[in-house]
Amino acid sequence: MNQRVFLVGAPRSGSRVMLDLITGQPDFAWVSNKVNAAPEKLGLSGKNRQFDWPLLGEYWFERRYHVKRLPHPAEDTDFWEHYLSGFKVDPKAPRIPGPEDVSDEEAKRCLDAVNEIQILQNKDFFVAQYNEWPRVAMLRKVFPEAKFIQLQRDPRSVAFRLAKSWEKTSEETLWTEREAWKGIMPDPLRARFDDLADTPLNFAGVMVRWWHERYKQEFQDIPDEDWLSLAYADLLAHPQKTVARALKFLGMKASPRVKRYIKFHQIQDKNQRLRKDLSDDVAAQLERAVKKVPQLDT
Repeated sequence: MNQRVFLVGAPRSGSRVMLDLITGQPDFAWVSNKVNAAPEKLGLSGKNRQFDWPLLGEYWFERRYHVKRLPHPAEDTDFWEHYLSGFKVDPKAPRIPGPEDVSDEEAKRCLDAVNEIQILQNKDFFVAQYNEWPRVAMLRKVFPEAKFIQLQRDPRSVAFRLAKSWEKTSEETLWTEREAWKGIMPDPLRARFDDLADTPLNFAGVMVRWWHERYKQEFQDIPDEDWLSLAYADLLAHPQKTVARALKFLGMKASPRVKRYIKFHQIQDKNQRLRKDLSDDVAAQLERAVKKVPQLDT
């Protein structure tokens, strides 16, 4: 078996949390922070093998985020951007990534890189995480049998946290380039935003709805057995059961190591902040921004 799995969702929907927990399962190869920082140095993937050492391996695994020399799952997408030039979306040049952004040469190079990572880590399964646009069709061009696990979170919470992140950076964001993004939005969503106050929160809400609709569309084009939807709320409330459900979808049972890792790593619920920080009027506008669109021509 040689299975590739992608954990996906809108930003801040829990895919990163799921990656942390599910990589406790020893069956998976994964891109480490060290490989992500130097994607051409695939040999660094071999450092993950130390987590398979008898006795000491589990000790190091529990401390992988606290000991600098130890690898841990990559938080960014530099690896994918290195091998797939169309993977990244520049806020100044709005587009939706698709299979047309991947050349045959790039597809082979990316496939070879993931194969080498699996060989170096001696694993049959490979798992990775990213967020924002689905890229399902793009990655299925490279990995035709890839499976996808989508994490879904209350879109109001996603929009709130996304808007807050825009306030903390001086770089170009979706918000600072919103006029360009509005230019390629489906008409119903562009009209929705134009009808709301011009705020980062409302724009974030419309973008979250757009991402959700794109995921729905791209998942319609792959077999049902190749994708699974999980709720972030379930991951918070029942992490053991939710990870076990993801593993069952992939045809495996939770190992003792992943059970122990989940048990001693608590996940914080940050949804309360949303309810405390928004006035009734702002909350009502956000509700309108994220609501489903009955007929959206994407």
